[in-house]
Amino acid sequence: MTSRININRVPQSYTPAYDAPRARPYVDSSASFQDDPVAKIRAFATNVEDWIDIYSQPLRPHLPAIGRFLIVVTFLEDALRIMTQWGDQLWYLQR
Repeated sequence: MTSRININRVPQSYTPAYDAPRARPYVDSSASFQDDPVAKIRAFATNVEDWIDIYSQPLRPHLPAIGRFLIVVTFLEDALRIMTQWGDQLWYLQR
């Protein structure tokens, strides 16, 4: 299974041109960031993204069909609700 998993993660040192104005000022890389809450959150978010990428990969080819199915089911559920609650609908409109 690991042979088909491909996570294309951009290296941390890469900063795209459009992100340059918001880039952080130069910080000495030898400084300790163990107590930095933002760094901890980013590390945790990176781990969560990796986990999601790995375990959702078998589902990805089916996502368009699942999305279409959920849209159709939403309309069918709405139609069924209107038919089964017709009296409530009329009461609300006449109020």
